[in-house]
Parts: sequence; structure tokens; C-alpha cells
Amino acid sequence: PPGRVTIRADGAVTFTVTVTNLGKVAGDEVVMAYTKPTTPPPTLASTSTPIEHKRLFGFARLGNIAPGASASHTFTLSAADLALADKEGVTSLYPGEYAVIISRGHGVEVMASVTLATAASDLLTPPEPTVLKHIRKWW
Repeated sequence: PPGRVTIRADGAVTFTVTVTNLGKVAGDEVVMAYTKPTTPPPTLASTSTPIEHKRLFGFARLGNIAPGASASHTFTLSAADLALADKEGVTSLYPGEYAVIISRGHGVEVMASVTLATAASDLLTPPEPTVLKHIRKWW
């Protein structure tokens, strides 16, 4: 993945991972793609809303990779994949920095940085979140 990319509220970005089989027999590998906020959005942090440590947004099984061969997969991250819900159930896009982590589930993780920019973040300091949906309270 690139070191840093910017994504708009209606945009998406792709990350391509290539796995090479360094062994002597054919094998499979599962690669997973996660996101996590680099720092909690101030409006969520001030309300003590729990924030996920990291969130899976894609995975792929790369199967039957011959010895010495490589296989690739492309993950697409949309801005909606970065949405966070507050304790009232309102899901919003919070402008700021997010990490994208590509992992096998163990060993080395590859990281990239994504900046989420919304129309509100261009004009306001601190930026206001862009609301995507409200969940009607049933409790």
C-alpha cells in the first residue's frame, strides 16, 4: 500500500497485496484488511463512546500458490467503511487519520495511512462528522 492517501466522503481507494510462496510445496494464504482510527475523533472521545480497536473490511483466500509463485488481491476501501457509530446509534464519517492494516493474522502487518476528508472538514475546526444514518432507538 502507499504511505498516505486521502479519501473523500463519497470516495474509495484500493490496496493491492501480493503474496509469494517461498516454500517448497503449494499452499494457501488468507490475507485480511482492517481499518482503525489513528486517534479517536474528539466528539466521540468526549462522550466515552467505545471505539473498535480495529475493524475488518475485507479478506481473501489466495489458494494453491505454487512454490516460487505469487498471487495478488485488491481490496477496496470506501469512505463508508470508516464510519463510526456513537452511543446514540448515529453512524457518521469523522474526518481525520485512519490506519489501514493488511495482515495474515500473525506475523508482519503492512500499514498505510488514510486521511478522511469531508466537506465539513474543509471549513470547520474542529471538523464536524458527516451523518450517514440514524438507528431508531428500541430501548
